[in-house]
Amino acid sequence: MVFKMLQVGSNWAPSKGGLDRYYNGLLDGFTENRVDHYAIAYDLNDIRSNNPRYMSFGSSECGIVKRALRQACHLKSLLTDVDLVVSHCTPSMYPGLPWLGKTPLICHFHGPRYRERRLQGNSHLSCVVSRHIENCVYRQARHFIVLSKYMASILSSEYGVPREEITVVPGGIDLDFYRPSLSSIDARKYLGIPVDRFVISTVRRLDRRMGLDNLILAMRIIASTYQDALLLIFGEGPLRDELARLIEMNSLSGYVILKGFVPDKKLAAVYRASEITVLPTVDLEGFGMSILESLASGTPVMGTPIGAIPEVLAPLNADLVFESIQPEDIACGIMDVISKRKILPDDTTCLRYAEEYSWTPISKRILEVYEKALNSSQRSIARVK
Repeated sequence: MVFKMLQVGSNWAPSKGGLDRYYNGLLDGFTENRVDHYAIAYDLNDIRSNNPRYMSFGSSECGIVKRALRQACHLKSLLTDVDLVVSHCTPSMYPGLPWLGKTPLICHFHGPRYRERRLQGNSHLSCVVSRHIENCVYRQARHFIVLSKYMASILSSEYGVPREEITVVPGGIDLDFYRPSLSSIDARKYLGIPVDRFVISTVRRLDRRMGLDNLILAMRIIASTYQDALLLIFGEGPLRDELARLIEMNSLSGYVILKGFVPDKKLAAVYRASEITVLPTVDLEGFGMSILESLASGTPVMGTPIGAIPEVLAPLNADLVFESIQPEDIACGIMDVISKRKILPDDTTCLRYAEEYSWTPISKRILEVYEKALNSSQRSIARVK
């Protein structure tokens, strides 16, 4: 079945977060599957700018009103000539709703944005507006795709979407990009990381729901027994200063380092240089793209029993999931690995597991959902409760 579709995303920079890495990876997977697709998001980069299929709303560094006007203008012209519209970002899609008409809309639900904004400390009004925007977009959707059973349950319970209108398709990974090209020692030398330490790393946006404060407090326990342990936190975000103070207050400057932003070209080396990577999430983990990235680099991942983390990690090895989000349980899990009381999957096992999530078959599964939705005459009515 040949059809023309428009994908509406948030940002072309994969480094902006998991949603944007997913968006970019999915589009590359469509290329492998030879689909007639077009896509738009903010901040078009040089790599994609020469391809007429990829378009931009402009720069994301502008006010909310200007952003909405740009989105409305672009979508008004684009929506007249496609068979299917696919939304990954409700704020990007919302201004185009008046011109959607009878064109089928499919939404990739990446999480409840209004709840994420609440966790980030945004005002009550902004959370209410965010929830209204989500509801308006989801009301027009014919079908939904989510990354995990956990996200399917949230979409159904909080937005009133019938389960039969939700399909679970996990995230994908570019295996070639993350496939190890360096040994762990060589990766450390390349990044300037000590070769004689037990290196724990996490690649996360520095915000509240990521649980990085709990991981830092866990390091206080770990360092009291294992002086060679070293935690490297890669990423930027609003909690940087707060986390820096927490490190200083607990005298952990020799054991925890905020490494800041890591460019994409060094991301595989970061994972490869680590003994383990950690996701200490405390809320709303819809999938965890960094789990696949680390495994595809040959490095095992440990995570809290939050959201979809157990869904992704437990089938590989149940020991990869901590008992809770508490610093004591995180510390206990990591110390069991350092002491070899627990043996985690080796690099070959991690790589083999990651291969199940290659973008080529994942994007093919997603295309099958699109085709099925196109053949359906039903439109869901999703209501925020």
